[in-house]
Amino acid sequence: MGDAESPHGMAENRDGDVSAVAAATTVGALAGPPGRARRSWLATGLKLSIGFGLLAYLILSGRLRVSAFSNVRLGWEVAAMAALVVGALFLPCIRWQVLLRYQGIEVPFGRAVKLTWIGYFFGLVLPGAVSGDLVRGYYIVKDSPRARAKAASTIIVDRGLGLYSLFFIGLIPALVLHGRGQVTGVVRGMTLVTLALALGLTAGLALLCHPTSRRWCLRLLPARVGDQIGSILSDYCSRPVGLAACFAISLGANLLNVLAFIPAALALGERLSALSVLLAGPLIILANSLPISPGGLGVGESTSHALLDSFGFAYGAEVMLLLRAAILASALPGAALYAVHAGRGR
Repeated sequence: MGDAESPHGMAENRDGDVSAVAAATTVGALAGPPGRARRSWLATGLKLSIGFGLLAYLILSGRLRVSAFSNVRLGWEVAAMAALVVGALFLPCIRWQVLLRYQGIEVPFGRAVKLTWIGYFFGLVLPGAVSGDLVRGYYIVKDSPRARAKAASTIIVDRGLGLYSLFFIGLIPALVLHGRGQVTGVVRGMTLVTLALALGLTAGLALLCHPTSRRWCLRLLPARVGDQIGSILSDYCSRPVGLAACFAISLGANLLNVLAFIPAALALGERLSALSVLLAGPLIILANSLPISPGGLGVGESTSHALLDSFGFAYGAEVMLLLRAAILASALPGAALYAVHAGRGR
């Protein structure tokens, strides 16, 4: 631990350099000046227009058939889809709790779940660039006054591990499809994008983990901030087994998210092959995460239609929209948890 090498007072002072930036970002995002708030709402209105515009285009062009949802029944398929979506939420809570412990911050699992669920909800409803991670980070930084920068770093590393592990899911199905000779232009493109992202993020991780290259990268920052970030990164890099375990948890969570496409398709009365889901699913999730529209509305459906159509599956947009409904439903407990949390804070 970084704090083990120095007294608490020195750790607090060094922590202040980075945590001040995190605090300023959080406060600025949550309580900015009126002009910034107006621009944020205007940007949100524009993003909503893009999202609903894409959905309207998919419906009018016949790429999204609303009539397909008349086949959906509350059977085991919907239950399996919901279980996979909720399970994909709980696993990252374990990962985050482990990362917090590595930084000397003990958080009960119940609180990690609570903050994650609150962040999950706000990530779907807050306007502008304020994400669920920022809300979750605000609470954990507030709870850790003696290690604010370390607490904030867990949010970044937590998100990074989730993104990094996502692209490894598609590598095996890509190899299988190429081995079978079932390669179309779209499949080849998905394979190249998946491989490029996996290799690029691996190279970036290697740069940050190697002491010499890490020092070189951190020289781009102010000395005091760079030293603090370097100390935090050293804490993580000195625990390769623990990081590997967190990577495995991330892989499991993303796998649940991707596999949720299969029961969603069955709920619509269609079958979706596992190979197509494992290759296309991570790229659909990535597209759905882009800040083009709130929660990826319309973007995820368009991408899902385009990629799954290359496998002969005609209900890609419908599957993604059904999954979106499940995601929104699973986020609602976060609103209740926030209401209870805010009520106790008064």
